[in-house]
Amino acid sequence: MSDVPILDAATYRRWCAYLEEATGIVLGDGKDYMITTRLAGLRERTGAADFAALLELVAAAGDRYRQEVVDALTTNETTWFRDRAPFTALRDHVLPGIGRQFAAGDRHNLRVWCAACSSGQEPYSLAMTVLEHAEAHPGFPLDRVAILATDISRRALAQARTGVYGSLEMSRGLTPTHRERFFDRVGDRWAIRPAVRKLVTYRSFNLLDDPAPLGSFDLIFCRYVAIYFDPEAKARLLRRLRGVLRPGGLLFLGATESLPRHRELALTPVRLAGATCYRAEGADRPPHDERTNRGTSDRPREGKPTDGGTADDPMDPARIAAEMDRIRELLRG
Repeated sequence: MSDVPILDAATYRRWCAYLEEATGIVLGDGKDYMITTRLAGLRERTGAADFAALLELVAAAGDRYRQEVVDALTTNETTWFRDRAPFTALRDHVLPGIGRQFAAGDRHNLRVWCAACSSGQEPYSLAMTVLEHAEAHPGFPLDRVAILATDISRRALAQARTGVYGSLEMSRGLTPTHRERFFDRVGDRWAIRPAVRKLVTYRSFNLLDDPAPLGSFDLIFCRYVAIYFDPEAKARLLRRLRGVLRPGGLLFLGATESLPRHRELALTPVRLAGATCYRAEGADRPPHDERTNRGTSDRPREGKPTDGGTADDPMDPARIAAEMDRIRELLRG
């Protein structure tokens, strides 16, 4: 490998501007090593003399190298059940309330958006939490739950979709109980079981874009993302997240992130199990006309009425028994 050329300050600033325009992420000072190390292979393959020439080539090529650069320069830091408190809040407060709405016929579905999902640990942690709740509460309709996970990095999404992780990844935040219950050993790696995988859908998405085509959501997890945006881009992101959050829905940010101007967004801070989240002002639940929300994942599977009840009766004894059997079978993978 040839010697890596020096990256001067002016070229570094131009690379920072390119990344910010492409992703909204502000690289900041002292991160020039990311350019010289993570883009070294691309520079050699393209034959660019230095990183200034590489930037000119990348900019002129349009989309040809853009994704590779984005994959290389975005940091996909994540762990299982990161910070714990949001998942405890989901388990102890959010899901029980949603279950009561399902049982009363006041809710048709549950849509969750996990933004900037990286290699899948967070959305799969959400799915595991939902599965555990459904097992403990047999009337909870898993077939009406949809978790959408998005990221700008196609490389991270590729791993997330496979759901296969090495020992180091498995050691970061995952308890032995969760490992044994929701994963299968495949050689020296671990594969997440179908019961967890089927709750999550992955999609490439740039948070600089308008999320309206994704539909509306009851829960949005967008954690440790906005801190990398400049104030203007962060404000735009939060306005757009609020725009797709259903009335009464909850927005979860990172533990070190805050939303000081939440009133302007009609969001109310809520403290649950040690986690601060933000509730969209309005009705406590989405209106029934939201059941026509985009995408087949929002529609429940059709079922035949059972003796002593109907397919829409969540407390029907036959449905509860069938649901218990189905959940146990799913957890066996």
